[in-house]
Amino acid sequence: MADTVTDGEREAEEWGEVDSLLTAYARLVDQAGQQSLSVESAREYIAELLLLGPPGGLYGYNTEPAVPRLSSSELEDLRTECLDLEEAGGVEQFELEVEEEMDDAVRKSANISSTDVLRGMDMQGIPWHSLQFRRSVYRSERLATFDSFRNLTTPLSELDPLVQPVAMESGFFRFTHTHRRVHCTYAHFQLRRLLWCTGSNSLYYMQNHALHHYYVPTGRVRTVMDLRGNAFAVGRTTVGTMAVGHGLCVAGGFRGQVVATRLGDGSTAFARRVSLAEDAIVNHLDVLPDSQGTVCIYSSCNDEFVRVLNAESGATMLQTKYDWCVNATALSPDGRILAVTGDSCSSLLVEASSGVKIASLPGHRDYNFSCCWVAGSSSPLVATGGQDRCVLMYDPRFTSQPLFALRGKMGAVRSITPSPDGRYLVVGESADFARVYDVGKQYQTAQEID
Repeated sequence: MADTVTDGEREAEEWGEVDSLLTAYARLVDQAGQQSLSVESAREYIAELLLLGPPGGLYGYNTEPAVPRLSSSELEDLRTECLDLEEAGGVEQFELEVEEEMDDAVRKSANISSTDVLRGMDMQGIPWHSLQFRRSVYRSERLATFDSFRNLTTPLSELDPLVQPVAMESGFFRFTHTHRRVHCTYAHFQLRRLLWCTGSNSLYYMQNHALHHYYVPTGRVRTVMDLRGNAFAVGRTTVGTMAVGHGLCVAGGFRGQVVATRLGDGSTAFARRVSLAEDAIVNHLDVLPDSQGTVCIYSSCNDEFVRVLNAESGATMLQTKYDWCVNATALSPDGRILAVTGDSCSSLLVEASSGVKIASLPGHRDYNFSCCWVAGSSSPLVATGGQDRCVLMYDPRFTSQPLFALRGKMGAVRSITPSPDGRYLVVGESADFARVYDVGKQYQTAQEID
């Protein structure tokens, strides 16, 4: 006599087949190079697109009824797609090609050292000698054909009169090693604030919605915050940004989540949703003391709000609404002025304590995604970076127009950060390039990292 099968067991069995197919499909898609996602991320992404509801929830954060929402025909389509991919080569063929191409020294070592690079190895481990074109040829082709994403169509040539000539040097920083087992990921192509250095030996980064700490001298990696489940009771958290400082590690999610943990003991300082709006992506976070010395978390959100949170409790101390999605903020060295930038060609300077507007910073030809305060000859300057491939520099005392522009190499400016000692300004582009400018030489010399 056959055992009686309950509805729950039947659901679990049905999900088991869907789950195994999804996993196989995600792995094939990922390894075939058709998605820039890990197998785990691809599996989550596909499952979400198909609106699945596995028993117990995917990683425990689905609270809806545990019923697979695929029809029999959809299941068959998924099986067929997996078979099609397998016939096209699949996992085995892909792995074989990688094995044939990768250099032995790269495959056997987790690191690529400066000595390896001096001997001719690529710092990323790309085996150019076995590919059909040289690196220089590929670079030329990519520079000629790369299409950097823009929201607006204003001609970038309008900024030409402001662009300052920059002499390229190579002696600011030197390559030491690549740790190939540390992989950084990002969830949104416009949000790249997912890498933090708190010292010469400590690096914090995001991989598949978990935040990790990498200790350079030993190569040790430890997980600081895992947001793939519902451990923080704020629902599934797709991490879009992060910040580390003043003893805290803070993550921002796509649904208004802000989660802060203490670095000392790993305990949770707070976890909450700062917004319940439909479009509540937290685009940017900072952990800084205000003018009174109180450590605050500055949250920039797609719902057009900047919120100032108490770093210990997460309570909202101030919230200010703007006319556009806010992509980044930067607090002045004295804690009195907040630079605010977002989906606009102009940024703002506002009173940090009240949010009241002080001045507008016009000049960009596309939306802005980064800003910071940097050293100037007589007073701090404000730097803003946008999808027009430029960093514009402003004197906050005279804001009618930028002082000058620093033009990038290829892509949108997604990140601007001064070095801790104030000697350098680092500008990260959306693809391939970063530049390190010498502040002491008035930004007229730079090192380009390709």
